[in-house]
Amino acid sequence: MSREEVEAMFTLGDLKKTRVYRDALQEGQRLGKLEGKLEGKIEGKLEGKLEGVKIGTQHGQVLGLKQGLKQFAVKLLTRKFGKVTLKMVKRLDKLSAEQLEELAEAVLDFEKVADLEAWLSSRKVKGKNL
Repeated sequence: MSREEVEAMFTLGDLKKTRVYRDALQEGQRLGKLEGKLEGKIEGKLEGKLEGVKIGTQHGQVLGLKQGLKQFAVKLLTRKFGKVTLKMVKRLDKLSAEQLEELAEAVLDFEKVADLEAWLSSRKVKGKNL
Protein backbone atom coordinates (compact mmCIF):
# COMPACT_ATOMS: atom_id res chain seq x y z
CA MET A 1 0.00 0.00 0.00
CA SER A 2 1.08 3.53 -0.64
CA ARG A 3 1.35 6.12 2.11
CA GLU A 4 -1.81 7.82 0.84
CA GLU A 5 -3.79 4.57 0.99
CA VAL A 6 -2.64 3.90 4.57
CA GLU A 7 -3.44 7.49 5.61
CA ALA A 8 -6.92 7.13 4.05
CA MET A 9 -7.57 4.04 6.19
CA PHE A 10 -6.34 5.51 9.49
CA THR A 11 -6.19 8.91 11.15
CA LEU A 12 -2.75 10.17 12.14
CA GLY A 13 -3.66 9.54 15.79
CA ASP A 14 -4.57 5.94 14.98
CA LEU A 15 -1.33 5.45 13.05
CA LYS A 16 0.78 6.72 15.95
CA LYS A 17 -0.76 4.08 18.19
CA THR A 18 0.38 1.18 16.01
CA ARG A 19 3.44 -0.87 16.77
CA VAL A 20 4.65 -0.50 13.18
CA TYR A 21 4.67 3.31 13.54
CA ARG A 22 6.49 3.19 16.88
CA ASP A 23 9.04 0.69 15.54
CA ALA A 24 9.62 2.79 12.41
CA LEU A 25 9.99 5.94 14.54
CA GLN A 26 12.52 4.24 16.84
CA GLU A 27 14.45 2.91 13.85
CA GLY A 28 14.54 6.39 12.31
CA GLN A 29 15.73 7.92 15.58
CA ARG A 30 18.40 5.25 15.96
CA LEU A 31 19.66 5.79 12.42
CA GLY A 32 19.63 9.56 12.96
CA LYS A 33 21.75 9.21 16.09
CA LEU A 34 24.20 6.92 14.31
CA GLU A 35 24.51 9.37 11.41
CA GLY A 36 25.05 12.23 13.87
CA LYS A 37 27.73 10.31 15.74
CA LEU A 38 29.49 9.38 12.51
CA GLU A 39 29.41 12.96 11.23
CA GLY A 40 30.66 14.19 14.61
CA LYS A 41 33.54 11.73 14.60
CA ILE A 42 34.54 12.66 11.07
CA GLU A 43 34.37 16.39 11.83
CA GLY A 44 36.27 15.90 15.09
CA LYS A 45 39.02 13.90 13.40
CA LEU A 46 39.32 16.46 10.63
CA GLU A 47 39.49 19.36 13.08
CA GLY A 48 42.04 17.45 15.18
CA LYS A 49 44.23 16.78 12.16
CA LEU A 50 44.04 20.41 11.05
CA GLU A 51 44.93 21.63 14.55
CA GLY A 52 47.79 19.13 14.72
CA VAL A 53 49.18 20.35 11.40
CA LYS A 54 48.87 23.95 12.58
CA ILE A 55 50.67 23.25 15.88
CA GLY A 56 53.30 21.12 14.13
CA THR A 57 53.97 23.87 11.61
CA GLN A 58 54.33 26.49 14.33
CA HIS A 59 56.64 24.22 16.33
CA GLY A 60 58.74 23.59 13.24
CA GLN A 61 59.00 27.31 12.56
CA VAL A 62 60.19 27.97 16.11
CA LEU A 63 62.76 25.17 15.90
CA GLY A 64 63.94 26.45 12.53
CA LEU A 65 64.30 29.97 13.88
CA LYS A 66 66.23 28.74 16.90
CA GLN A 67 68.53 26.60 14.73
CA GLY A 68 69.20 29.55 12.43
CA LEU A 69 69.94 31.85 15.37
CA LYS A 70 72.32 29.28 16.85
CA GLN A 71 74.17 28.91 13.55
CA PHE A 72 74.43 32.68 13.28
CA ALA A 73 75.77 32.92 16.84
CA VAL A 74 78.38 30.24 16.11
CA LYS A 75 79.48 32.13 12.98
CA LEU A 76 79.79 35.37 14.95
CA LEU A 77 81.76 33.67 17.71
CA THR A 78 84.00 31.91 15.20
CA ARG A 79 84.70 35.20 13.46
CA LYS A 80 85.37 36.94 16.78
CA PHE A 81 87.44 34.25 18.57
CA GLY A 82 88.47 31.74 15.93
CA LYS A 83 87.45 28.21 16.84
CA VAL A 84 84.26 27.45 18.82
CA THR A 85 84.45 24.26 20.90
CA LEU A 86 81.84 21.51 20.82
CA LYS A 87 81.27 22.15 24.53
CA MET A 88 80.41 25.76 23.72
CA VAL A 89 78.02 24.72 20.94
CA LYS A 90 76.26 22.38 23.39
CA ARG A 91 75.85 25.27 25.80
CA LEU A 92 74.33 27.33 22.98
CA ASP A 93 71.85 24.51 22.31
CA LYS A 94 70.37 25.14 25.75
CA LEU A 95 69.60 28.80 25.01
CA SER A 96 66.14 29.94 23.96
CA ALA A 97 65.62 31.83 20.70
CA GLU A 98 65.40 35.08 22.67
CA GLN A 99 68.67 34.35 24.47
CA LEU A 100 70.37 33.54 21.17
CA GLU A 101 69.24 36.92 19.82
CA GLU A 102 70.65 38.60 22.94
CA LEU A 103 73.92 36.70 22.47
CA ALA A 104 74.22 37.85 18.86
CA GLU A 105 74.09 41.46 20.07
CA ALA A 106 76.32 40.85 23.08
CA VAL A 107 79.09 39.27 20.98
CA LEU A 108 79.88 42.72 19.62
CA ASP A 109 80.91 43.80 23.14
CA PHE A 110 83.00 40.72 23.98
CA GLU A 111 86.75 41.18 23.97
CA LYS A 112 87.79 37.68 24.98
CA VAL A 113 86.31 34.19 25.40
CA ALA A 114 86.05 34.84 29.15
CA ASP A 115 83.44 37.51 28.38
CA LEU A 116 81.39 34.88 26.55
CA GLU A 117 81.81 32.45 29.45
CA ALA A 118 80.64 35.11 31.91
CA TRP A 119 77.66 35.98 29.72
CA LEU A 120 76.60 32.33 29.46
CA SER A 121 77.07 31.78 33.21
CA SER A 122 74.75 34.70 33.92
CA ARG A 123 71.92 33.11 31.89
CA LYS A 124 69.54 30.60 33.37
CA VAL A 125 67.91 27.72 31.56
CA LYS A 126 65.06 26.05 33.42
CA GLY A 127 66.29 27.41 36.73
CA LYS A 128 69.93 26.36 36.20
CA ASN A 129 72.94 28.37 35.14
CA LEU A 130 74.51 27.38 31.85
